[in-house]
Amino acid sequence: MSALVDSDISKIRRMLSSHMLVTEIAQSLEVSVNVLAAFMRRRNISVAADGKVPPPDLTRPDRTVVWSRRIDPVSGSPRLVKVSLPAITAHRRSLSEQWRINP
Repeated sequence: MSALVDSDISKIRRMLSSHMLVTEIAQSLEVSVNVLAAFMRRRNISVAADGKVPPPDLTRPDRTVVWSRRIDPVSGSPRLVKVSLPAITAHRRSLSEQWRINP
């Protein structure tokens, strides 16, 4: 296991902005999740989701891809998470109305 240094801050922010999970970042930096979380808290690095949640992807006939805000279990900050759901007609109709998407 290696130690994190101040030069890793920009690398961590870049990985977070590309929607990598905290566990994936810890693995790529060869540190434990707890060490990474403590480092992020000390350096005031949050994994807060920036901007708005993107509209659902209704292009596949068998799946519906939805983005939602979830709380990251390590940092406690909100994060965007992509979820793939079965394409249920009623749900797709509801999402189309909510997001004003023409099917």
